[in-house]
Amino acid sequence: MTTAWDSSTPPEHTRIRPIGWVRVALRALPTGTLVFGGLLVLLGVRMIERPICGQQRPVTPHITQFVCRNALRFLGIGFEAKGTPLTGGGAVVANHTSWLDILDWHCVHCPRPCTRAPTNGAVSGTTIIRASSAVFPRRDQH
Repeated sequence: MTTAWDSSTPPEHTRIRPIGWVRVALRALPTGTLVFGGLLVLLGVRMIERPICGQQRPVTPHITQFVCRNALRFLGIGFEAKGTPLTGGGAVVANHTSWLDILDWHCVHCPRPCTRAPTNGAVSGTTIIRASSAVFPRRDQH
C-alpha cells in the first residue's frame, strides 16, 4: 500500500462486480447460519450448564471456539496461532480494529470478553455479546 493512514490522497474506489456479490453471498450465508445456529446451540447448552456449573463454563466456550474457527474458514480467512495458549487465570487485552479480531481471539483462547459499558445498550450484536458472558465495566470518572 502506498498511502499512509493520514494521507490526504483517498484510496482508489473499486466497484464490486456481480461475481463479487455472488462470492459475498456464498461466504456470508453459511457464515451467518453457522454463527446464529451456533448461538442457538450455545444458549441451549448454557441453560443446562449454568444451573449445574454456575459461573464456570466448561462447555460453552468450546462451542464459541468451534464457531469462530469455522467462521474464518467459511470466510476464506486463514488462521495460524504461534506460542502457548493461556492456561489458568489471566487476561487477553487488545484494542481490536474490526469484528474479525474477536473471531481470532476465540480461535485460540476461551476468553470472557470485557467491553465498554455503552456497548451494553447497543441494539446490534447485543445478544451475541451477552451470550459470550461479556463483562461491561463502568468507567465513571468523578
